[in-house]
Amino acid sequence: MEKEYKEEEKKLEKLLNKNTGSHIRALRQNLDMTIEELAHEIKMDRSHLGRIERGEVTMSYIILLKISYGLGVKDPRVLYLEAKDEIYRFLREKEQ
Repeated sequence: MEKEYKEEEKKLEKLLNKNTGSHIRALRQNLDMTIEELAHEIKMDRSHLGRIERGEVTMSYIILLKISYGLGVKDPRVLYLEAKDEIYRFLREKEQ
């Protein structure tokens, strides 16, 4: 049972990372900002920011705050809103 729980948790984390990264990329592109410009603005390595946008890594809250600041997003939770809906949908499907 614990192994199944861990696997589900990993799936949810990947889903969260992917959706949040996609949302960050979309916001950045809507601002006509390159990944290099955002990385410079928030003092982050461009390749690490790229991994975040592709959903390959889990970011800390500090990184979330830095990215929010760089994108001009006042409430960093906005970056997770779409991911939250996807996670809830995923959990509802698992209940059925």
